[in-house]
This record gives sequence, structure tokens and C-alpha cells, in this order.
Amino acid sequence: MNEVLEVRPDITVSADCRNADGAPFLAWLSRRPRFSGKVIVEWYTYFHEDGFKFVKDVEQQNPASSWRRIPQMPVLFPDQLWPLAERLLGIAPSLSYTMLKAGGQAFIDSVLSQRMRVESIGFIFSGAGKYIDRNTGTVTLPSGLILTDAKLALFFLTDRVLMDLAISLKQQRPAIIIAGINRSYDWAIVDNELDRYIGRFTLDGTSVPWPSDATRIVREMLATPGAVPLDILNWVTADRPREVISALVHREMGLFYTGSHIDQKFDVKRTSRGGSASTPGTSFGYHFDLPTN
Repeated sequence: MNEVLEVRPDITVSADCRNADGAPFLAWLSRRPRFSGKVIVEWYTYFHEDGFKFVKDVEQQNPASSWRRIPQMPVLFPDQLWPLAERLLGIAPSLSYTMLKAGGQAFIDSVLSQRMRVESIGFIFSGAGKYIDRNTGTVTLPSGLILTDAKLALFFLTDRVLMDLAISLKQQRPAIIIAGINRSYDWAIVDNELDRYIGRFTLDGTSVPWPSDATRIVREMLATPGAVPLDILNWVTADRPREVISALVHREMGLFYTGSHIDQKFDVKRTSRGGSASTPGTSFGYHFDLPTN
């Protein structure tokens, strides 16, 4: 950070703190006033479960008394909506639109009530939520087919919930930056022009393939520049920023632009011996551990 800010003292560094790193890093930052106002700390709900827990986690790290003035960006993931509802509201696990939205809103409220400098809140959605009717739960795929698998429909429902939470927050608290992502796949092995085996990295570092079912639409939209609803977002963290900027410029001109989820710099040809080489890319992924009841 010293080197970056020496070259560009006018920018803000976004520190993407994975796992349980958010609170220790923010406490560390608070003891280094030279970075004051220059760094925004991103943290996730997987370990810092809500605003109350985050405050507790930070205060256990011996921060400076001014730590609450450090800019923050908590990030809300789809698979955290019902655990948040259960933990913060005492709601029995269910998968209704109302319950999932209540869980997300409770998290937002828990963060904003802590007198911290919350500059931004991140929402991980792709825009695939537009394919679900929030009242009936019916998912109509781009092909016109109706998705009948309730577990698969959950990916579209949580996407819709996060879109609506972001829109609501933007209307009620316009000073808060609404952040999202345009995330490419991590790597791919290409057998031919049609077959791509695309993987992602989970929190434990293992890689799993992208789904081959209807939820692939969610993944592909998240990876496609211009597909994520840019009109909702103020800030986009992008693996392919030039193409996202192009989509934004087109939108300003009243034109619609969307690229492709395929990014050849992450593609590796299978060798003639049947083996393969891989090129590591960025890491992102989530999965659903469904409630048992």
C-alpha cells in the first residue's frame, strides 16, 4: 500500500479481506494513521457474521480508539441470507422471499447501527433474479422453459432478493455506495470450441466445476461484462474492467451492450496425451447448505 499510495496518493485502496481477516486488518490499519481515509476494508459475513459480531471481533484486536472512522464495505452473499434471518431475527429456516429479504435487511441494519464509517455495502448478484416472479417463485428461463426444481430456483430467488435489497438501500441511503462484482471463472480446460470445463475456488481452496444445470445462467451472467445490472450499482469490482467500462459507456449513450462470459486468457488447451495445464485466475464461489427444516 505504501508503494501504491506513493505513486497515486489520490486513490482509495480496496482491501479485500477474506475469511476472518477483516477485523484484524482493520485494527492493524487503525494503528497506522498514514493510511487514514486511503483504504476501504471489505469484509464478509462468513466469519464476521453481522455488525455486532464485527465490532466484537475488531475490539478483541486492540485497535486504536478511532477505528470506527475507517471506511468499510461489508459484503452480503446469497447463501448467507437465511442464516442471518435465523441468527438475527430468530426466524425458523425457510426459503421464502420474505424471510430471505428479512435476513439480508437485518444484516444491513446491524451494520448501520454500529456508528461505523460504512462507505459501501457489497451485494453479490448477477441479475438472474429478473427471471423469477418474487410472488409465485416461478422461474422462467431465457429459453421460455419453466424451472421446476425448487433447489435450483433458490439461486434465482436469492439473486432477486439481493437486487431488491440493493435497490431499497440505494433509495433510502443514497450516500452509501452500492457495490457489486463482475467475476470471471477461475480457469477452464477447452477440449474443443463447444466443451469448456470451468472451475471456481471455494473458501478451502479446492476447485469444483461450474454447474451444468439451469443455475449455470447465474454464473455466466456474473462473469459477463454488461450482464450485471449496472444501473443498480455505483461501484463494480471487475476481473475484466475494460469491458465493463465499455458497457457503462454504451449505457450512457442509450445503447445496450453485453459481452461474453468466455475469457480466453483463463482457457487452457488439453494436451495430446490427455493431460492439461491450468492457469490460476481469481477466486470466487458460493454454495448453498440448505436448512434442514
